[in-house]
Amino acid sequence: MNSSKYSSKRQSVLKGLQYEKAFLSVTQGNELFNEGYCQEAIECYDQVIDLEPYDYNAWYSRGIAYISLEKYSEAIESFECAVEVNPNFYQAWYNYGVALSGLGRFTAAVKVFDRALEINPADGESWYSRGLVSDKLEKYDEALISYENAICVNSENHQAWYNRSCTLNKMQRYEDAFTSCNHALEIQPEFHPAWKNRSYSLEKLARYQEALNSYNIAISFQADDADVWYNRGNTLVQLGQYQEAIRSYGQSLEIDPNLYKAMGNCGVALSHLGETEKAIAIYKEAIKIRPNYHQAWYNCGISLNHLGQYEQAIKSYNRAISIQADANVFYHRACTYALWGKVEESLDSLQYAISIDPDQFIKFADQDPDFNSIRQNSVFTTLLEISDFSEYDFSSM
Repeated sequence: MNSSKYSSKRQSVLKGLQYEKAFLSVTQGNELFNEGYCQEAIECYDQVIDLEPYDYNAWYSRGIAYISLEKYSEAIESFECAVEVNPNFYQAWYNYGVALSGLGRFTAAVKVFDRALEINPADGESWYSRGLVSDKLEKYDEALISYENAICVNSENHQAWYNRSCTLNKMQRYEDAFTSCNHALEIQPEFHPAWKNRSYSLEKLARYQEALNSYNIAISFQADDADVWYNRGNTLVQLGQYQEAIRSYGQSLEIDPNLYKAMGNCGVALSHLGETEKAIAIYKEAIKIRPNYHQAWYNCGISLNHLGQYEQAIKSYNRAISIQADANVFYHRACTYALWGKVEESLDSLQYAISIDPDQFIKFADQDPDFNSIRQNSVFTTLLEISDFSEYDFSSM
């Protein structure tokens, strides 16, 4: 027998057996993965890769299994190997981008999604995911283009319509966001996040009754969303329904007891109802959770001022200013100082507020009875007439 011919035949048989074993291992791995046994599936894919290091499908399947385990670094390694063997494997490029996104490497993910789209411009998932990471990078125009391309590929992609609305809200394009939510809801009428986002858009458009109705529908689909109850409370405040707003804030706090903004805005509703001491108490609760909660310190100062506790009000305003030098706080601090008889301090604070927004605060000060005690003061009258504050130094305030 010709030994070289025998050897060649033997190698061919062995190679065939190797391919068959690899195929069986991939099949077994896929079955395990589909049943939720991700780690066991990875072990099967590793067996294939040991036999056939250039089996890009095995590398790809291994990467998918690692994504399911949220082991993104291992997934990235797998997809890199898959695309090295088959550079035109756009599904591998897409999932490579997903893995990069999982690690927060959004800039790199955009580039990888772009590579997938170079190969297959009609890959709606890559367009959609590119939109998500562009939004994370605050590149909202790029995100919109990506979502719109995803919608062109599949106009029934309710997630793309919904996330498009989220981006539009961030761009303060509330009417367009509202329309985008409606498209999502035409496709998926019970999609709670779209109802939530639609409600927010309506609130920002000052269409408060419609917003309230929309929040109620959102709650009917998911009653344990603290943010929806919180934003519903904000809408009720705008409608002047303060008692109902307090109940809505209460519901949000039952779900999330640390939602400090709900506490703060509940305090505002209580103030509107004349429950000033209760408002102060809840502002203080909010501050315990979030010591740098600027708005709570500011509103607490206003409530303390209403009780005639001027010294405590000033302390609260000062704390708010140390967090954020807000002209509104300076204005209200000026009011409190004027009521307290601290003329110089009042004028200094008022001067700063007017320097930031002359039109608003000159008009306020001209009509505000809190300044009646200093209205004849020459500095006060001059402040209401000055239009250029560039010569003033406010760094010591």
